[in-house]
Amino acid sequence: VHGGKGIWGMPKHQANLDFLVTPTTVSSQYDVDGLLACRIAIARPRPQALPVRMSSTNYCAFRGMLMKSSISVTGLADVAFGASAQAQLLLGEAPQVAGLKTLGLSARPLFTAYLPSTSGVLDDHVESWFLSGEHEAPAGGDDLRSVTGLGLSQDWLDAPRTLGVPTGWAP
Repeated sequence: VHGGKGIWGMPKHQANLDFLVTPTTVSSQYDVDGLLACRIAIARPRPQALPVRMSSTNYCAFRGMLMKSSISVTGLADVAFGASAQAQLLLGEAPQVAGLKTLGLSARPLFTAYLPSTSGVLDDHVESWFLSGEHEAPAGGDDLRSVTGLGLSQDWLDAPRTLGVPTGWAP
């Protein structure tokens, strides 16, 4: 959090997070202030080790600015397509995910992918633009005080209360 906000100026917040890997499933859950934010679980695809190389760009509104950052990732992926792709996405009541609920996401995935090991590079070039007028950032966003009060602790929060493996899956 300290580095994300203080160094990169990105909206980072400490919350309860887990990442669980079993021989048949992979899941991750994110809780904020005791509320479920998001949980994704997939049935592990059969091992294939397909080479993956991709880049992604993140946009976020923070401190009255629209910010852009990019990352490049490489790894080996196990992938399932169509009917063999089994996944469950749960969006909870945490306010941070309210906008995702309006997207009308399908309950059936087009594909699932599991990358047991990846390597990524966060580009050190960050772009930002001031938000104004109809694109103005919402009131009450973080300001410099959200960084100056952060300590140097590296303590982790407890993992969220895991919801278990989705029912009806044939591992």
